[in-house]
Amino acid sequence: MLADELNTKVPAFLRWCTPSILPSQVRVNDVYGTDISISCEFLGNLLGNPPTGSFGTLAVEISKAYGSGGSLISVNGSSGSNWVVARYFARADSEIRNEVVTGRKPIVLIARNCHHSVFNSLKAQGVRFRFIESSYLERYEAFLPPSPSQVLKAIVEYSGRDDVTGLIITSPTYEGLPARTSEILRIARSYLPDATVVVDEAWGSHLTFADDADRLPAAALSEGADIVLQSSHKTGGALQQTGLLHYTKDPEFDRERLLTAYREYCTTSPSYHLVASIEAAVMDLRTDGALKINRLVRLTTDLRKRLKGEGLCLEFLSEDLGQIGSEIESGRYDFTKLVASTYRYNTTGLQLSKALEGQHRIIAEKSGLRSILFLATFQLPDDAPEKTAQAWKALLNSQQPTASSPAAVSHPAFAALSEPRYEPYMVSRIANEDTREVPFKNAAGRIAAESIELYPPGIPIVIEGYPIEGGTLDYLLRSKAQGASLVCRDPTLQKVLVLA
Repeated sequence: MLADELNTKVPAFLRWCTPSILPSQVRVNDVYGTDISISCEFLGNLLGNPPTGSFGTLAVEISKAYGSGGSLISVNGSSGSNWVVARYFARADSEIRNEVVTGRKPIVLIARNCHHSVFNSLKAQGVRFRFIESSYLERYEAFLPPSPSQVLKAIVEYSGRDDVTGLIITSPTYEGLPARTSEILRIARSYLPDATVVVDEAWGSHLTFADDADRLPAAALSEGADIVLQSSHKTGGALQQTGLLHYTKDPEFDRERLLTAYREYCTTSPSYHLVASIEAAVMDLRTDGALKINRLVRLTTDLRKRLKGEGLCLEFLSEDLGQIGSEIESGRYDFTKLVASTYRYNTTGLQLSKALEGQHRIIAEKSGLRSILFLATFQLPDDAPEKTAQAWKALLNSQQPTASSPAAVSHPAFAALSEPRYEPYMVSRIANEDTREVPFKNAAGRIAAESIELYPPGIPIVIEGYPIEGGTLDYLLRSKAQGASLVCRDPTLQKVLVLA
C-alpha cells in the first residue's frame, strides 16, 4: 500500500527535491482525527469576501508577511492559481464576453518556459496567447527568462495588430535564473499601461524572507508585479500541493475580477490541513526565515565544493552566470539550487539520477540528458552534501571525462513557435474526425493536435496548433531512450495526434 511505503521507505532517502518542508513549523497533531469540512462554522469561510474567522486571520497575516495587497490560498499549488489567472484574463476578453469577432484580438504574451498549467489554463479558457522569444543554455538544458529587449520586441510586434492585455513571465526559473523583472515591468508600464503583469514565482516563495547578503533574486511583489503565483511546497516550507496567489496594493488593479475568478475555481472542500501548513510555514519564515534560507545556500555551496574536491569534471550553472549575458538579473541567482552539467561523462543526467536513487537512496529534483538539479530543502540533514558527493564519486569514478562541453552561452530556442497555424484553444476543441494519429517519426511538418512534454520540468515541447519540427522529434526520442518521463497520449512515441 502507498501508505506503508510512505511510512517505511521515504524517511530513508536524502531528498534534494520538493517538497521542502520546515521541520520547525507548527504541525497538526492528528491529521485523521482532525479532518473537518466547511460545515464547521467556527473556523470561518475561506471563500468569503473577505475570508472570515481563522481563514480571515491567516489571510491577513500572510498578506502582511509578503507585503501584498491580498493573498489567496491554493490547495492545488501554483497550477490551480494559473487557472484562476487564466479565468481573470478570460473575464475581460471582449470576444469571449460579447461573443463577437473583433479586428484586434485580445492576447496575452507569455514566456516560452512557462509551466504547462499556464498553457493549459489559457487554452481551456479560450484565451489567445503568443510567445516571447527566449534563449536556451544547452550545457545545462535550461531556458533563460526573456530579457527586457526580448519582451520589448514582443510587445512592439503584437501590440501593433492586437490588444495585448497581459504578460506572464516565470522568475526565477526551474533552474534558479531570475528575470530582470523591474526592467521588464518598466517596459510593460510604458508600452502597455492597462495590461496586467503576472509573475509565476512558483520557485520563489522563500525570496521575500531571504537575507540580501545571500544574493537571491528579488521577490516579484517588491518589484511591482500585479499578480504573483507561488508554490508553497516547492521552497516555502509547506506540504505538497500548497500555493499562494498574491495581488498588488495598487488601487487601480482590478481586484474584484481576480477574486471572482478565484471563487469560481476554488473548491468548497479544501484540505484544512494543507491550509494550516501554508499559514504555519509562512509564520515560521517570517520569524527566522533568513537564517534557515542561508542554511540552504550553505548546503548547496558545500555540495558543490565537495563534488569539485572529489576531482569530478563538472560544470555548475552558478559558476557560469557571468557568461550568460543580459537575460538575467545581474549578480543574482537562487543559490538554494545546484545545477550541474554531466556533458563530460558518458552518463546522462537521467541515468545518474536513477542510479543515485536506486543505489544510494538520494533523490535529485530534476535531471535531463546532460544535467542534474539539486534543490536544498529545509529537512535535509547537515551531512547530505558529504554523502551525496561520495555517491557521485562512486558512480563516476570509473569513467574518463571528455575534454570539453558546450560553452555556457545562450542561443535562440523554439523560434518556430512565434505564431500558431491554428489557435491552441480551437485545436483542443476540434472534432475527432478532424484529427488523425500518424507515426511519430513521420510527423515533422504536421500541425500538432496534442501537447507533448517531459516531466519534469513540465514545459510543453510540442503544442497544439503549431508545426512539429524534426529536431523536436529527435530530442524527444533521445530523451525517451534515456528514461525520461513523457506526458502525452502515447508515451511510447509510436504515434502522435495531428490535424487531418
